Amino acid sequence: MVNADWTVLLVGGASGVGKSCLSQPLGRRLDVNVGEVDDFQIVLESSSTPEQLPLLHFWKTNRDEFMTWTDEHRLDHFVRVCRDVFQPALEAVIADHLDTGTRVILEGDFLLPELAARATFSDRSNGGRVAGVFVSEPDDAQLAANLEAREGDVQPERLRGSVLLDRLIAADCARLGVPIVAARPWNTVVDRALVALSLAPDHLAVRRVVIVSSLVGAGSRAARPRPARGPGLAVRDHPTLEHPVRDARQRSLLLMPFPQLASCRICR
Repeated sequence: MVNADWTVLLVGGASGVGKSCLSQPLGRRLDVNVGEVDDFQIVLESSSTPEQLPLLHFWKTNRDEFMTWTDEHRLDHFVRVCRDVFQPALEAVIADHLDTGTRVILEGDFLLPELAARATFSDRSNGGRVAGVFVSEPDDAQLAANLEAREGDVQPERLRGSVLLDRLIAADCARLGVPIVAARPWNTVVDRALVALSLAPDHLAVRRVVIVSSLVGAGSRAARPRPARGPGLAVRDHPTLEHPVRDARQRSLLLMPFPQLASCRICR
């Protein structure tokens, strides 16, 4: 459980799930700065050569070979980059914040649940001062819509990579006990993240959130609405209680809001 005197919050998830829709308003709610792990990538790439950090530069220097790999092989490579390249840099930054006590939210693609679950950071004890919450979008069609809204045309292998990483993160969160929240409904994701992190007022946890920890069978689920147009746009997803959790994600801790039937145009 996160300590009330927390210092660092990690917000992770696969590309396109809607991490920024959580991290930015969460930063405003908690009145802390949000740092983007993408900035670490820019610094590391610009300050190193392919000879110094071959893992980091490989997908650019050897793109033709990289594109011949299977989706699983590319995922394995991504995880190695997270562990071998980004985690040492992130560990140093986190340790510095633990020393100074300056609160920060770090958000990005290169965060793995295992980082949030670490007991120490450069010999500084975690002690609940470092916590993480991950964002999941189990609906592949919605994930594709999110990527398309942000980037335009999305290559199939990029979408498949995000889907595989989403499943891996959800399984690791379940194994390590790291909180994970469903991306949608986007307008309640901040409240649900605060509940997952045990940072929300009691009335919020009781009235607005239910913990769903088992697989919701597709056969028992009502037909879902078409994918919304992407986080931050005017179209909002229908706030359904049940959520399509599949495959390795079935044991993940997903926090879902109760249906607001009175205000829902679909249900009225």
